[in-house]
Amino acid sequence: MPELNVFCQQFEKRFVGWASSNPDIRAAIVVGSRARRDNPADEWSDLDILLFAQNVNRYQDQQDWIEALAPTWMVLQSRTVMNDPEQVVLFAGGFRTDFVFHTADVLSGVKDMVENNQVPAVIARGARVLIDKDHAIPKLPAPTRPGPAQPPSQADFQKAVEKFWFQAVFAAYQLRRGEMVPFKAVDIGLKWQLISLLEWNVHSLKGGAVDTWHAGRFLSEWLDPGDLAEFSASYAPCNREESWTAFNILLDLYQRKALETARQLGYPERSVWMGEIRSYLYKVFEER
Repeated sequence: MPELNVFCQQFEKRFVGWASSNPDIRAAIVVGSRARRDNPADEWSDLDILLFAQNVNRYQDQQDWIEALAPTWMVLQSRTVMNDPEQVVLFAGGFRTDFVFHTADVLSGVKDMVENNQVPAVIARGARVLIDKDHAIPKLPAPTRPGPAQPPSQADFQKAVEKFWFQAVFAAYQLRRGEMVPFKAVDIGLKWQLISLLEWNVHSLKGGAVDTWHAGRFLSEWLDPGDLAEFSASYAPCNREESWTAFNILLDLYQRKALETARQLGYPERSVWMGEIRSYLYKVFEER
């Protein structure tokens, strides 16, 4: 919706005005889709702001300052994947903003971080400085994609594969009972594990040079079209027969990619017990 982009532009101006007049706020940086050129924001994109404050608890624990910026529908306290405190705000009209909080003293290390090429990926993909009262933020490097991904260790790979098959057995039990809601809950977890495996697989085949983003973003850009079609077919309506067909597509894709990735990384294939589990799952569902 174009009006969301208009709201974003207007909100940024209001935010800068508020931050400029507030001595507690020392800096603010926009990251994410509204700061990057590679797969930039569309009208549905949220606004991600890193907020650096002296009294950071005042802002991460309270909401009155947010409501003073614009009317809100809801404000949720949360944590980022890096465990930084954040407030996720849904403003009236449907525009979402994520405020991630850092103490102002963090700014003293930004110059060294840039000079030593240790810029976090969230900033490396693109960032815009909204305010920097202490001139602590040097010129940021041009946006770049992350470097080659590190492959999982043999122990981590084996642990991930075993976790997948353990949960696949549990999912099959729910499907056999016709308990579709519990099955779907486990099934979506299996799909997240499959996405992690597909990332490892692509990196193992192409030397880690492919940007797989995160959380399944832009899947069509980095996943083989045939694998993407198979992944899409692993989703099904909420009925037992079609879910069983889609479930087996999911298991086929995981098993094939696990074996391929193991070969690429030089890890044991563990193919025997994979086959045994598949045979068992067929037995669970078919013997009715």
